Amino acid sequence: MKVVINDEYKDCKELVVFLESLDTRYRQKGRTLHLDRNAVRSFAITELGRDVVIKRYKKPLSVQRVVYSFFRKSKAERAYYNGLKLLELGIDTPTPIAYVEQKKAGLMEYCYFACEKTTHKSLEPLILQDRPLDDHLAMSLARFLIDLHTKGILHNDLNGGNILYYQDGDTNYHFSLIDNNRLEFTDKD
Repeated sequence: MKVVINDEYKDCKELVVFLESLDTRYRQKGRTLHLDRNAVRSFAITELGRDVVIKRYKKPLSVQRVVYSFFRKSKAERAYYNGLKLLELGIDTPTPIAYVEQKKAGLMEYCYFACEKTTHKSLEPLILQDRPLDDHLAMSLARFLIDLHTKGILHNDLNGGNILYYQDGDTNYHFSLIDNNRLEFTDKD
């Protein structure tokens, strides 16, 4: 099993032990946040004093197992490094903590992406409501999307469920991106 941990978290022994045994602990502990094609669970890490969110990507099909094992970075690895790059560019995203790749017979079986848990809310319910968006929200979202594209960031899976927000006062909205494994960064020079 391959475990890559953000340098900021390597000293947390509880987290390291947890991640190194993730293949068995993932199903036994934690609280389910989302269960569909991929599973997202939250785990309390006492030593950190906060929860960690871990996404387990679905098991790849046979051909994909070969591709992800030898030719392409796993979704978890891409989510991890893309998250770090977003933060470097000044775009908010839950801080990437680690990624884990589990192989069987040398082929990718499961991969996991771990990040800090956030209290931000999904934008999706606001977008899907039957009334127009609040003007301040709409303008703030437009500025955020312009900022992404100005910085050469293409999300490639941009929808209300992958944008989180929080409000600072009545009119100030702040946004954060999740599900970052499909991101592309273009050269703006």
